[in-house]
Amino acid sequence: MVNTDINVNRMAKTTFSNLQRNDKVLGEEKYNRKLRETKGEVPPDRQLSHDKLVASFQAFYDCTSKLADLLNFSMPKLRQLPSGR
Repeated sequence: MVNTDINVNRMAKTTFSNLQRNDKVLGEEKYNRKLRETKGEVPPDRQLSHDKLVASFQAFYDCTSKLADLLNFSMPKLRQLPSGR
């Protein structure tokens, strides 16, 4: 039982660590904001790619949230872009 607990804790920590690595989503969001500011729009293919990435990340977040609930763990805090820029 102890070995199982260690494996579950290790898996949860790895999953939460991966969730906190939302750099790609944040990077694309930052770049898209810059495009909107400078060109007034984001190209449709880029927006579609970003939407798919966000949907994939959201699905991962939802699964991780369910895992945290089942294991009675706290969800990690995610980095976010400042709202002003």
